[in-house]
Amino acid sequence: MRHLRRTSRAVVVGTLVASLLNLSPIGARAGDDEHLRQGTPIKHVVVIFQENVSFDHYFATYPHAANLPGESVFTARHHVPQIDTLLNAGLLAPHNPNSVQPFRLSRAQNDTCDQDHGYTDEQAAMNGGKVDRFVETVGVGGPGCADYGVGRGLVMGYYDGSTVTALWNYARHFAMSDHFFNTTFGPSSPGALNLIAGQTGGAIPADLSTPFGADSIAGAVISDPQPFFDDCTTRDNVMMTGRNVGDLLNARNISWGFFQGGFKPTTPATFAADGRVITKATCATSHIGSDGKPKGDYIPHHQPFQYYASTSNPHHLPPSSVAAIGHTDQANHQYDLSDVLLAPGRANLHRRDAEPTAGAAGVARHGGLHHLRRLRRVVRSRRPAHRESLHDRAGRLDLRRRLAVARRSEGPLRLRAPPAAAGHLAVRAQELYRSRRHRPELDPALH
Repeated sequence: MRHLRRTSRAVVVGTLVASLLNLSPIGARAGDDEHLRQGTPIKHVVVIFQENVSFDHYFATYPHAANLPGESVFTARHHVPQIDTLLNAGLLAPHNPNSVQPFRLSRAQNDTCDQDHGYTDEQAAMNGGKVDRFVETVGVGGPGCADYGVGRGLVMGYYDGSTVTALWNYARHFAMSDHFFNTTFGPSSPGALNLIAGQTGGAIPADLSTPFGADSIAGAVISDPQPFFDDCTTRDNVMMTGRNVGDLLNARNISWGFFQGGFKPTTPATFAADGRVITKATCATSHIGSDGKPKGDYIPHHQPFQYYASTSNPHHLPPSSVAAIGHTDQANHQYDLSDVLLAPGRANLHRRDAEPTAGAAGVARHGGLHHLRRLRRVVRSRRPAHRESLHDRAGRLDLRRRLAVARRSEGPLRLRAPPAAAGHLAVRAQELYRSRRHRPELDPALH
């Protein structure tokens, strides 16, 4: 997100549920031990994608909370597996290489301003692998920012279980992403495109400049252009070429869907008898954020499938019926968040849920948890599920060891420095090379 747009930015929480009724259990091979196999093949895959939040911003000291007087108390259960946190890595004060040491944000400090997550600024924060320039290059503070007197050092703040209690409770029951390696730099659009396509290349126009800076360079998206195939796009935009995961799912006849808050138009598109568009759809619904300010529900550049002609729903058309949700019809697998409540009864359903009410600065965090709870109840009542959480960590703390050198298609600005959360710190340089051996390969069909 560009500097002048940062303050109005909402967050996206995305959930992709894939129906795998005709596939083998994920990861199962002929030589696998029997105890690694599931008794029942996985039926749905749920991917929750939240941006503006990093692992360490929420889990820096998990499962140990300060439990200060007057705050809610989080007590860890016995035998919690040790995970890679700031605490366990010995990267809390006074051992952090940055100019401001990591510090705890209290429940009373739950509203903060976003940190800088520009494409080149994030790379500069890495400082050639030293990862010690986060305060100077991506820290945001000062007038108009809820920085609690720490200025740009706010980038080093983290919460614990007294504030993000629900997330810590969920962590008791799910695998932790403490060894997740990011594969791109930059704000919303590069992260969302990378999520569904495994890369950020193939943009048209290949070189798009704006008064705020470049949106694309040599075909690589590095900022936040809006999607070309979207009636609700209002400014600079690009289309993407190539294939994404939706194309691969369609090729295998696997039902799926992307559900995003505000996608249902406030004014539907109108058409002539011959199908020509008379008026475009408009998307103007909003909600009040935790800071008391109105937030637009639909943010076009948070909807990655709208960049691709093959998976877009340009006029925001509704599904032709409840039974069609997840299948190819006029909606083309792109839905409003409210449709996810209609869909769980369908046997072959993939859901990707995006909604703008959780996690970003000035926006209530409870929204994503609300939908996670509902999805969890649905999935548990139906059939086994495999769940993954992926984060665009823009603007939030990431202080541990995410120093993977990623294979990406990012044009001439690509640096051989490890990616980090925008405005978040990663500090184990030795992982820079170790991670090359463990980095999973992308499906070549996506390129």
